[in-house]
Formats: sequence, structure tokens, C-alpha cells
Amino acid sequence: MIRLLITALLAIALTAAPAAAKVTAVVGIMPVKYFVEQIGGQDVEVTALVEAGADPHTYEPKPSQMRTIAKADALFAIGIGLEKNWIPRFKSANPNLRVFPLDNGVSKVPMQAHAHDEAEVHHEGHGHQGLDPHIWTSPLLVKQVAGNILAGLVEIDPGNEAAYRRNHNAFVGRVDALHQEIQKTLAGVPEHAEFMVYHPAWGYFARTYHLVQIPVESEGKAPGPRQLGELIEHAREHHIKVIFVQPQLSERSARTIAEAIDGQVVKADPLAYDWPENLLRVAETFRKALVK
Repeated sequence: MIRLLITALLAIALTAAPAAAKVTAVVGIMPVKYFVEQIGGQDVEVTALVEAGADPHTYEPKPSQMRTIAKADALFAIGIGLEKNWIPRFKSANPNLRVFPLDNGVSKVPMQAHAHDEAEVHHEGHGHQGLDPHIWTSPLLVKQVAGNILAGLVEIDPGNEAAYRRNHNAFVGRVDALHQEIQKTLAGVPEHAEFMVYHPAWGYFARTYHLVQIPVESEGKAPGPRQLGELIEHAREHHIKVIFVQPQLSERSARTIAEAIDGQVVKADPLAYDWPENLLRVAETFRKALVK
């Protein structure tokens, strides 16, 4: 009897299919981690290099992250600076690492500089070098990002293509629903209403919902005394009472402007993990600030 039981157990062990290894993916920031997880589902393990609350502009990889990268199957890159700066080193640590640019097919605009008169306000990107990488703040652009994630996962793991396609289609449906909800939230906001931000991370959100972003920071630099004066004057002329700041960055210049215009500083985080909930929250925050 015992011999028969042992034989049966051995047969089960030999015939049982081994658990398929998950695809190991690395991303730069938390919103992209969310996107890849939504499409990859249970078949993909995702690591974000910039942890919650950290500043991507000052990122340097930890030894533990380099060990993760050395074993990873893929890097899904949204096009931010840290990826461009570190990808050569990542490839050196892992020659087999496949890099999938998620901004393929996305038409980017130049980063937005200070705007001090009506002509500059309505010309996004005036006088600023470099293209704006913050494409994940627009649901319409995230649909293109999702397609690039799907293509990358299918290339790495064609055996799970059907599951990835199902996840992708469901995710795109949720993105469309989010876009419609944001439109409803902002329905009472005047077209081309202006909002002032410290770091110009919300340009694509503004384009999608017909708003105008006025940045305090320009080319990664805090404004000097003359620029501060011009921004304060612009805020007064256009009745701007809220300066939006990114939690990971300094609030000093924003608070200087807010004090001068008897306004307030409000946080709007473009790097939160829960991307749909965060965009809805930001939309509601903008609505409260922009509806007079």
C-alpha cells in the first residue's frame, strides 16, 4: 500500500507542469508601474526605480536595484531623464535587458517656459529647450503607452499574449471611462483657464482638457527676482490664487508667489501610483481653483 502511494505521488510530481516564471520588468516611476501591472497582470513582476515620495530628478540606483536590473527581462521606459541617463549603465549590468520605449508614437511638445504675456501664455513650449516627458498625465496619451506596453510584453512572453490582450483591452476601457469622468469634473471650468504650477508637469493634462499651464520653474531652475516679480504680476492680472506644487520638489518660490498674491499652495502629485484615482483628485483640485 505504501509502495503504491509513493508511486502515485512520484507520478504526480513528474507529470505536474512546472510553474511558469514571471516576466520581470523594471520601470522608472510609479504611474508606469501601475500601467505595466494592469496589462501584465499576474504574469509580470514590476519594480519601480523611483520609490514613492522620491524625486526622479536626483535619482541614483541603489545596489539592490542594480541587482534587480541585472536579472530583469525588460525595462519599460516612459522617456524621463533618469532613464536616458542610466540606461547605458543598466545595459552594461545586463546585456540581455530589453528596453521598450513607451513614448513611441506619441507626439511630444516642448517643455513650457515662463509666460509673462498673452502671446506666451497660449504658446506652449515657448523659449524652452527639450521635449516634455510627462505624457502619463493625459489619459489619451496613456492609451498609446498601453499599446506599447502590450507590444513589449507579447514580444517577451508570446505564450501569454491572449491574457495580455484581454488585460490591455480592459485597461483601455477604464482609461476611456476616466477621461470622460475628468471631462465631467472640469465641465464648469472656462476654456483656456490658467493654473500656475511650480514644476511644469501638467502640460499634457492641460492640452487634453483645454487649460493653460503657467510654470514657475524654467529649465529645471527656480525663478530669479525678476522672473518672480513677473509671475506675481501675471497671477494678479489673471486672478490666479492657487500655486500647485509637486510634493517631491521645493515649495519656496511657490510660497513666495502665494504670499504676494494672498493665495495658497496646493499639492498636485504627477507621480502617484494609483494613477486613475490621482488624476480624478487632481482634476477636482483644479476645478475648485479655477471656477470663480
